[in-house]
Amino acid sequence: MNTREIISRFDQAQSDKEVWNAVYRAVFRMTMPNRDSFYMDENIPNTWENVRLLTTVGVAGADVFATRGQRICSDDGEKFVQLSLANWYDSSSEINDMLGFHQDLINYMLRPNMGAIYECWADLVAGTAVYYKSFNRITNKFSIVPIPIKDVALTKAFDGSTDGYYRKLKMRREEIPSAFPELEGQDTIAGIPITKDNAREVVELKECTIFNYEDNKWHYVVILDQEKIVERLSDMCDMGSLFWTRRPGTVYGIGVGLKALPELNQLNALKYYGTFGLMFRAAPMWLASQEAMLDYDRLEMKPMEIIEVPSTSRDNPSLAPLQVGDDPNVVQWNMTQMEMNIKEIMTSDTIPNQTNQKLSATEIAYRANRLDVNTNNIQMVALQFMSDCVVWLLNACKSIPGFYPDDFNVQEYINAIEISLASSVARNASDIQAQATMIDMFNAAVPDGSLTRAALNIPVYANSVKKLLKIDAPIIYDADTIQQNLNQIAQAAQNAAIAKERAVLAREVAAEQAKQQITGNVQ
Repeated sequence: MNTREIISRFDQAQSDKEVWNAVYRAVFRMTMPNRDSFYMDENIPNTWENVRLLTTVGVAGADVFATRGQRICSDDGEKFVQLSLANWYDSSSEINDMLGFHQDLINYMLRPNMGAIYECWADLVAGTAVYYKSFNRITNKFSIVPIPIKDVALTKAFDGSTDGYYRKLKMRREEIPSAFPELEGQDTIAGIPITKDNAREVVELKECTIFNYEDNKWHYVVILDQEKIVERLSDMCDMGSLFWTRRPGTVYGIGVGLKALPELNQLNALKYYGTFGLMFRAAPMWLASQEAMLDYDRLEMKPMEIIEVPSTSRDNPSLAPLQVGDDPNVVQWNMTQMEMNIKEIMTSDTIPNQTNQKLSATEIAYRANRLDVNTNNIQMVALQFMSDCVVWLLNACKSIPGFYPDDFNVQEYINAIEISLASSVARNASDIQAQATMIDMFNAAVPDGSLTRAALNIPVYANSVKKLLKIDAPIIYDADTIQQNLNQIAQAAQNAAIAKERAVLAREVAAEQAKQQITGNVQ
């Protein structure tokens, strides 16, 4: 791709992002005002005052959502993924041992990134999370670096995957050679020498990570002043992106915060004006009768304001309160209703109770079931997140000596790896119960167990139970080894039976010979 084509794609992606910038800014304003300085020139967090946020239900919902996502990625902070090999892959005991080593090492590398994982899930409240993957080949340290969604624009491939990441970088001209290894030691960037006069000049770089369909490689390009200053190719993309849900055809995701935004805005407005209503009731305005014309310039709507009005009768009271505002009980009920709706949309762990009364079993079951349904979507996104990191790490670790055997087909091995979330491997109690029920029904039909022995694939069953119970220790052999051991046990039992029959036959023959000898002696 030439520079003109890349710049054109960059500008188009940035233009398309502008619509979503306003939407995401509104979500951050209502759910995470102190976390991200959205569209501010300086990196100063927004405050509660300048966004006029009067409700914390959106902030609490965002915290719960991000924490749930982080917990599903790893519920103990130690184990993230469990790796296994597909059935079609011809593996040996050595390869299985290597897979176990890779699983332990990858989980070890993921542990320091719990905070970054939380930040990515917080971005998913708006709908889209973007992150950068980094691997230090000297320290063997893996890092996930979240990128604020306001700083990056995306493009999407026809299959729905992200095929382009575009962002602007600002740095001093003297910092450019140290920021990119390809430029280290150079004193001329984009044809312009670095001098004392321009060394501290802040310039804007266009950073693009684009998948090229012609050579099927990722191109990392940095452009300064319409000229490429960095270009590198890779089989794997160092950037990653996650989406909560997406409307077909859209590039960016729609998160729980975006779905709850209309009700969040309404709740905030109701809190704002409801507060004034309570203030007016606690300190109402007053009408004071006087012999004068009404001064409209003095008519101000604020608590404890005394408004002078002309007297129309001697019977009029000299001072009367002016009732302003709705019934606070109705306002409070409406706010409680909206808070519960927002919590439900943002997958809060709390069970909504709009009436503050005891819930029926049906209502509790409905709300608990909704949390389970939302958990399925969280598990899907978490699995995508962890799978992207695992596959990237397996490719990045090629540079570690001894990580793979010599002359080993690494790509086929990576393609055969099946990735599961460690937090959800043993969560499906219904599968465990279903297998136990099946075996009980087999034994009930044929009490001697012959049906179970004939119908059950014992090696596969043993490994299935190990997987469901999340047993990591190598106490269960693979299916082929179990079958070999069963064959050996059967062969040994058969040999023992044959030996027993031969022993019985030998005793019978010996007894018959002894009998014949005794009979002959008697004769």
